[in-house]
This record gives sequence, structure tokens and C-alpha cells, in this order.
Amino acid sequence: MPLQREKRKSDIWHNLPVEVMAEIFCKLPIKSIIRCTSVCKSWNSLIKNPNFIHTHLKKPKLQLILHRFPVASIGSIEQRYTLRFDDKKFTDYMPVLYPKTVGHYLHVAGSCNGVVSLHSRCLFVLWNPSIRKSFFVPQPNFVYFSSCCRSFIGLGFDDSTNDYKLLRFMSCPTFQFKAELYSLNSNSWRDITDIVPTEFYIADYVVPAFVNGALHWPVTHWNEKEARTFVMVFDLKDEVFHEIMLPECLVNLDSAYIFLKAFEESTIAVIDDKNSDIWVMKDYGAAGSWVKLPELGNVGPTLGNVGRQRSLVLGFRNNRRVMGFRNDGEVLLELYDGQIVSHDPHSLQTSNLMKVQGGGSFVYRYVESLALLDKGHNQRI
Repeated sequence: MPLQREKRKSDIWHNLPVEVMAEIFCKLPIKSIIRCTSVCKSWNSLIKNPNFIHTHLKKPKLQLILHRFPVASIGSIEQRYTLRFDDKKFTDYMPVLYPKTVGHYLHVAGSCNGVVSLHSRCLFVLWNPSIRKSFFVPQPNFVYFSSCCRSFIGLGFDDSTNDYKLLRFMSCPTFQFKAELYSLNSNSWRDITDIVPTEFYIADYVVPAFVNGALHWPVTHWNEKEARTFVMVFDLKDEVFHEIMLPECLVNLDSAYIFLKAFEESTIAVIDDKNSDIWVMKDYGAAGSWVKLPELGNVGPTLGNVGRQRSLVLGFRNNRRVMGFRNDGEVLLELYDGQIVSHDPHSLQTSNLMKVQGGGSFVYRYVESLALLDKGHNQRI
């Protein structure tokens, strides 16, 4: 009798309509969904179906922050990652394992819909920390010929085709400026240099902001008369470039001083690192809607001579560095001594979150997803 009851229970589960099973799976934690892929072939097939992965992505998710921070080890500095809740206490959610990349140190080029883009010269990896899976991208069309070559990478998601895309710019003394686009769906790079409107300068290791289906970079363009700084936008659906004007006071500022971040759900913020100012575009795309947030004021300790020297060594132009923005609009700051704080630009209240030995932390918005689960050529951590 017990065996018959168990068989009837099993039959009930396996006889449920696919739509019902998909809805049940979508309500489970990521770890439980992954375990379900091992139950039977039909569940494995359903969960790894691209349509289910896309449906799961659309469901409400925990708002998380991917935190990258350095940890000293014997003879070197290692980069560690952890996922944290975007809550008042910056609570730990879970540690994540860095993908094995044959000893390469990789830079982060963005985080989008659960996927993090990592790169180093001509090595490109798409990484989903929540399912511990990474996907090695084929070598691009344009490769480095010398140490003088520079490249810039951005990651975004084309919702119309359910496709993750990498946009890469490259400049090198041996050839003119190049641009190419990678599609995860086709697993290939495509030369799009012809549609880039003009050559421009991007500061090293700048991570673009992905907002409203488009990548946003602060760039500077020189002509015979003057230099002009603006936001260069690339729409991943239509694959076209356009510009967004910066506040008038920033147009003549070198883009090396400017950083862009996603702000709240659907717009961008500009960080003027030279003057410690933050501007938010209230009406996305409308150049006249830039609003300057209240000044950060006395956030952070007063610097003496030693503190000022240490701050410069760490790359801080002041005693603090804007890391990004929380979903409620608060500003995440790293102070020169490694303290991470959350600052409310309206009430001007600041709360301490944690301290990282040595400083040098970075944060990226993150949501859990099943992205890359259906990809066969990958590296499982």
C-alpha cells in the first residue's frame, strides 16, 4: 500500500500540465529549481527550455547586490565576490565562487539579468554566479597586436530576441577604430564599425550603464575646434547609436572624470568625480531634465596629510568614492579607509554598512536568474 500511494503521488506530479509545472517551478528558489533538473528528463527539459528561462526572468525577484572586494593572500591580492541583500544592513545572501579561468585576472564589464560579463584582453566570459555556471565566449574578430591596443566592453540584454549581447570597441595604432557585437544566441561576433557615428575617447575600465535596453558610456569627441563630452547610447534592439547631452557644466569636462550608473528602475545618473557632484536624469532621454542631487557635504572623515596620500594611492580624488545606487535611490559610497556607507541624498543621513580591509570594493546590481542554464559549452564551477 505505501508503494502504491507513492506511485499515485508521482503520477499526479508527472501528469500535471506543462503550464502548471512551469508556474510551480517559477515560485521555487534557484537552488531548488536546479535540483529539480535531476529528478527526471521531462523536468530537466522544461527547466532548461529557453522559453521557461525567459519566463522565470520576468517574475519578481529579490533585489541583490554583487559585491567584489580584494582579499590579501600569500604574495598576491585575490578578488572575492559575494551576493548581498539590498537592505538597510547590506546583509549577506550567499558567497559566490569565482569561475576558473586558467589563472587570468578578469575585469567586470557589467551585470545584466543575472549574468556578469568578465574580460581580460581577448578572453571573454559570461558568468551566472547564482547557478555557478560560466560560458566562454569565442575569440573576437579583432585581437590585440601590441600593449598599446585598448578595448572597452559592455553587456546588455535584448528583450525582443531574448539575447545577451556584448558590445566591444577597440583602438590600436596598427588599424583604425573598430567596433563589434557579440550575440549569445548565435555565439558569434559581428563587425559593426560602419554604424559607429564617430571616433571618441573612453577612459580605461569604465563599465557602461545598461538602462532601458541600451548601453550608456561617457565619451569625449575631439574635432579641430574643441572637445565635447556626452553620453553615447547603443540600443541593443535596433542596433543604432545616438547621443544624450550632459548637463551644460559637464560638456567640457574630460570623460575620464565622469561615470554613469543606473538609477532606480529606468534612468541614469552621472557622477562628476572631479567635483563630487551627482546628476540624475529625471525624464530619461530628455536633456533638459538633469537634476543635481544635494551635495554629499561632510560624508567621510577629514583627511590629514597621510590620509590624503593614501586616498590618492587608492585612486580617490576625495575622501570617498561613489560606488553606485541602491534601488531606493540611496548612494553607496566607499570611504578612503575601506568603510562602505549608504547615504540618503534627501535626508542627508548616512549609515555605516561594513568595512573592507584595504578598500577597493565594487558593487553591481544583480537579480537571480537561470540564464546560461541551457548552454552546453560552458565551465561548471
